[in-house]
Amino acid sequence: MSVVFSSRLTSVNRLRKCTQMPQMRKSKLAPKKQPSQFAMDHFDAFYSKVFGLDAWRSMRIALLSKKKYCAVVNPFAVTEELIERLRSIGCREIVGRPTNVDTWDASPEVQMTDLPLPMPDIMPNEEDAVFDDSSRFIRKGNTEPLLSFVPATEIVAQEEIIDEGQYFNFLQPEGDSELAMKTHKPLPALPLHVYTFPRGVISDFPSPKKTTNGLFEYYLMDAASLLPVVALGLEPGDDFADFCAAPGGKTLAVAFTQKTHSSRRSMLK
Repeated sequence: MSVVFSSRLTSVNRLRKCTQMPQMRKSKLAPKKQPSQFAMDHFDAFYSKVFGLDAWRSMRIALLSKKKYCAVVNPFAVTEELIERLRSIGCREIVGRPTNVDTWDASPEVQMTDLPLPMPDIMPNEEDAVFDDSSRFIRKGNTEPLLSFVPATEIVAQEEIIDEGQYFNFLQPEGDSELAMKTHKPLPALPLHVYTFPRGVISDFPSPKKTTNGLFEYYLMDAASLLPVVALGLEPGDDFADFCAAPGGKTLAVAFTQKTHSSRRSMLK
């Protein structure tokens, strides 16, 4: 009995000590700033001056929002019934020639800024010099053993070590700084029917149907992926090669224009 009573007394004493101990407060540490936040801060400080604060806020929301898909109509399966069906669900055509520009030549010229000075030649006095490939090989007699001691040739003091924070804080916003802007010609129009939903509408497209010839009516792709195709300014007879075609939306859009020389239009038909 004495053994049992002493064990209970010991447990009670331990419980009292635990209840009498001051409660440990959790330390509130500042959340660590992620690299993505550093990038966003840089974009906010730089592009707000390039496009203006209001325009950059709208662009920022668009970049962080869900992708905006568009329907690129198959030129070999386009019908009036298909166009009316896309318009009936609220879609609008987004690819077309700007209304305020009559011709390509009427657009403003690009304002070229001063170009930097050309870099000096590596061998200015040796125009016909030939690089000897044998000089790149390390001969056996010129190598040192792996365990040989190599004394230090330079001592770097602690004050000369660059702090990592200097790389992240390299941008110092200045209120009076101005950025040089360039005006470019408008992008050329493509002979394509491209439809998407208006701004603020996040509805999904219905699945494309097949025609009697077995062709899909349209191809759904990211609307931003269509900009490189427009920016190419393809002309009839141009050669085109896509070395990163996955899943191949840009290649298909280029083939739909029927301008390239090597496009296999017979296979699309």
